[in-house]
Amino acid sequence: MKDLILTGRTGFERHESLLTEAAGPDASWLLMNDDKTLVTHSTGDSATFDEARPTIAWCGLDIFRSPAGRRFFKLVQICPSLQWVQSAYAGHDALIWTDLLDRGVELTRASISGVPIAEYVIGAVLRQFQQPTEWEQARDTKSWTGHVFREIDQSRWVVIGMGDIGRQVSARASAFGAHVTGIRRSPQGDEPVHAMATPD
Repeated sequence: MKDLILTGRTGFERHESLLTEAAGPDASWLLMNDDKTLVTHSTGDSATFDEARPTIAWCGLDIFRSPAGRRFFKLVQICPSLQWVQSAYAGHDALIWTDLLDRGVELTRASISGVPIAEYVIGAVLRQFQQPTEWEQARDTKSWTGHVFREIDQSRWVVIGMGDIGRQVSARASAFGAHVTGIRRSPQGDEPVHAMATPD
């Protein structure tokens, strides 16, 4: 059976060669434009919201930010033919995902967010600890006075959740010399932390 895959046009055009290769020759694509219209990729024909019957939805980051995002997720929510949804987000606790899982729709999440979010966290902590604007102001005024700062080294971290993001944050904090305690409902023993605890 030929899969019809629903996705946003912007994300599809950005990643077309990767997506079509991954989906294989039997897949066809239903694209949602930013103006909330649907187009069949192979023919360029318009499709109606009520008649669209995708079996798969690929929710790239573009559709979360698109003016058509709300309409896209409405179609995902009500489409009776949907069997599988791939989301670019790491979490799956939004009501729409719960409803889909209750209907038996397969849901897969992305693990692409771990590295950029972990790097953001490390950057934010360094800015807080090191106060680089004070050095920049000293440079600009040519007043080379020191200021009090601290290092990540020897700090203590608690990372709640040991999914991809929590693991990536923990690994980077540890590399800076921090002591990391991870929190997880069911510890597995392979977490990149110094100590583990449950929420209790």
